[in-house]
Amino acid sequence: MIGTSLFDYCFIKACIYVLHYIAPSCACYCIARLILQPLSFTIPWPLEIWAFAETLFLLYYYAKAHALQREAVHPHILPRPKRKELFDLCQGTVRDPEQYLRLWFRGAPLSEIRRNNVKELYRWAFLNKKMISPDDEEELEEYVRKTELLLGRKLKPGYGKAKAIRVTLDRVQTLYRSLFWYLCVFVVDSITHTYLLWHSFELYRLSLTKIFTVFPLRPLTLTSRHISPAKTLTYWHKPHTSETRLPLVFIHGIGIGLYPYVNFLAHVNEKCGGSNADGEIGIIAIEIMPVSFRITGKPLSRKQMCHEIEQVLAKHGWKQSILVSHSFGSVICSQLLRNPHTAKLFGPVILIDPVSLLLHHPDVAYNFTCRIPKRANELQLHYFASMDIGVAHTLGRHFFWQENSLWKHDIKGRQVTVCLAGKDIIIDAEAVGRYLAADDGSSSDLWKNHTWNSAPAEPVSDQADSVAGNSPTVEKPAGYEFDASRASDYHTHDGMPITSLSSAQTAQQGTQNLHFTHFMKPKFARAPIKEAGRVAFLGESSNLSLLVHDRHGTTDVVHYPLPESVKGTRSRLTELDNLEMAILHQRGAFLLPPRALCDELVEAFFKWVAPVVPVINKNIFMTRYRDTKNPPSLLLLQAILLAGSRVCTNPQLMDSSGSTTPAAMTFYKRAKALYDANYEDDRVTIVQALVLMGWYWECPEDVTKNVFYWTRVATIVAQGSGMHRSVEQSQLGRADKRLWKRIWWTLFTRDRSVAVALGRPVHINTDDSDVEMVTEDDFIEDEGDQPAKYPPDNVHVQFFLHYVRLCEIMGLVLSQQYSVASKARRQNAIDLAHSDMALADWLQSCPKEVYWEKPKHNFWAHMPPATSENDGQGTGYPIDAAYPSRNIAFQAAGMITSIIEHLQVSDELKYTPAFM
Repeated sequence: MIGTSLFDYCFIKACIYVLHYIAPSCACYCIARLILQPLSFTIPWPLEIWAFAETLFLLYYYAKAHALQREAVHPHILPRPKRKELFDLCQGTVRDPEQYLRLWFRGAPLSEIRRNNVKELYRWAFLNKKMISPDDEEELEEYVRKTELLLGRKLKPGYGKAKAIRVTLDRVQTLYRSLFWYLCVFVVDSITHTYLLWHSFELYRLSLTKIFTVFPLRPLTLTSRHISPAKTLTYWHKPHTSETRLPLVFIHGIGIGLYPYVNFLAHVNEKCGGSNADGEIGIIAIEIMPVSFRITGKPLSRKQMCHEIEQVLAKHGWKQSILVSHSFGSVICSQLLRNPHTAKLFGPVILIDPVSLLLHHPDVAYNFTCRIPKRANELQLHYFASMDIGVAHTLGRHFFWQENSLWKHDIKGRQVTVCLAGKDIIIDAEAVGRYLAADDGSSSDLWKNHTWNSAPAEPVSDQADSVAGNSPTVEKPAGYEFDASRASDYHTHDGMPITSLSSAQTAQQGTQNLHFTHFMKPKFARAPIKEAGRVAFLGESSNLSLLVHDRHGTTDVVHYPLPESVKGTRSRLTELDNLEMAILHQRGAFLLPPRALCDELVEAFFKWVAPVVPVINKNIFMTRYRDTKNPPSLLLLQAILLAGSRVCTNPQLMDSSGSTTPAAMTFYKRAKALYDANYEDDRVTIVQALVLMGWYWECPEDVTKNVFYWTRVATIVAQGSGMHRSVEQSQLGRADKRLWKRIWWTLFTRDRSVAVALGRPVHINTDDSDVEMVTEDDFIEDEGDQPAKYPPDNVHVQFFLHYVRLCEIMGLVLSQQYSVASKARRQNAIDLAHSDMALADWLQSCPKEVYWEKPKHNFWAHMPPATSENDGQGTGYPIDAAYPSRNIAFQAAGMITSIIEHLQVSDELKYTPAFM
């Protein structure tokens, strides 16, 4: 490409002016020559002949350009589940949704991009349709809702002034270039032909009957003795004589054919070394005429292209090759790798400036077809490439993004090298690099130093056996279903598990084996715990606990700091492989709503959810939440957004029926993806997130998603860190000790409440725990002499303290009245009396701050006044002196009904937490 200086701009502008206006000038001269007799001046007859030729070519060109406006024949659309899967895959790679939409709408302001505009875009992109169909409305509405969720705001209804880029439906835009331009193309083609012949390449041409299908004509091709086995493709071939190295198949990009690549092709063997005795690397360079500034027939379809390249390789007996492509050539590369017949013919892949990666992003379409050129290199691209009649026709009527896109799972298991230009003016090299390196964008340069888990291709030193036999197993595609009738197809050698560790894994295992030596030092039991989330728990029954006791046999310590050699949270990212990172990106795990909406969700969480589950130190969290250099755990933040979405009333989170369930599901899937990938290894953070993930559930029958499941998992992780044991004698800091107590008693309340609500057995056995009862002091979050920025609300504190005591009584009732063992015992009135007395004591101990009084309404003050216990007269409920528990139940039901009615009138019923 040309540079960007002022001189370059003036030069390219002058060239374009000359090439564009030669023909109109010639046409004016010819008209004057025919009409006005005699002319006051004439030009030499050779130039006059050329002028008439330019005029005739001008007429032919515009007739040809008009014929190219015929509608494209789109491929068959995918089934709806596959379309939805593709849509989610696309959405998962969008880092800036507003810019993403704006570029697809030619840079229009967001205010002009409305719901119907977006539906129009998706109708073309996923349904290959131009016209509106009622049958598609439901699907398009789903896509728009997901887009709104990604944007963090609702789109305005109707149409705006924005116009979407719909490449295969829009008019094919071309700019005329003169016959003189095609003379230049002819000269360059002849130079290329001669140069490649000089370097021992052989041209495989078309038959004589097809010589006139390409303009400008290529008379030098008639000197070749070789006929292409393909019907349409021509190519240059250098014989492959090496016995240890793979041959190379090269596919060029948009430009003046192979001319820009002749030096590369001529000197491949020189640059790659190798002994003379080994022979030379064979090369096949395919010529793609429709994008080589020629006037020719229509481009090949995906199926035809793969078939003809397969014929070419079969002609020369190449069963395994290296596939190298540049720019547009990566589109054909994508077609070859996604075709099961041709994919097996290629081993390593080299992609240079690939446009097929992230093809669903608007950069390629916008920069190539819509951008107004401002610099010399953009002007050169616009006139000589974008507006070329062959290129414009290829992209505008035969380029279908769905079948030309290349995804990471398409190249999984291959040796792949991708070369990106930092100043590429077509693709977003930064986005492609991040996508390949599975970088979440937290560091602008992280992806540039990222190493793939499959080694980069060494294009001239790999044997075919090593490529075919030692490549990683290709992952199964999404939507895979096992077919028992074809079981033999799946039980293959590739399905064998890995039986050896990488060097990095071996080193890590060696480090882990040394961890136990740290526990064997008695002083380790008294070592300070610097990170609450990195604590090892050794119960008294563990044999290993004997090794850490001091010489006096002290056993009062069960919490120990993890050794420094154990990796921390921030190292977790580098341990995830490409597949795990791809799944996280597809789930949108690294995406967050716009800041304003995110703030609203966090605020809603601390207002309506945190009082019930006070598992987070608000002061620490909010400090990190507002610190871009030290943000909070992404897993915890996604879990908070999930819980917050359940109580947030922002209409941007609601579907057409006013429900936030789709939004909650989105945050749930993101948090679950991070949890499943072991993205976080701070144990306290994991427990906090697991507790909040219970705020999403579908139904009690779904035992792997409901609140019962996540509460149990959180308890298991907490017990693994020793949260069920007293930390007063541990080396934890005071703030961490307080938080641990709150977390453990929160787990206790969730365990009892969920057990009662769903009729499940309790999980926490109080005999196994010696955690002191939570107190008001445990809610203090002051840091040293600095008072907390967010002091605890006394009503919230009293609510939780008495909620814990109520859950203790609930556990007693469950054990005495509803357990399996209780059914074998006779009904005992004393048990009921004990329960009644416990409830009465609890009610008497409740402070006035949490009493429910209509005039002084407070959402968290809904404990019935203690006097209501004996105030049975005049309630309208029957009084049974023989069964006082029945009277209490009637009175409680009446009070609960009154409270619920008041909450409904106050429009606060939606904030009430489930399972209390």
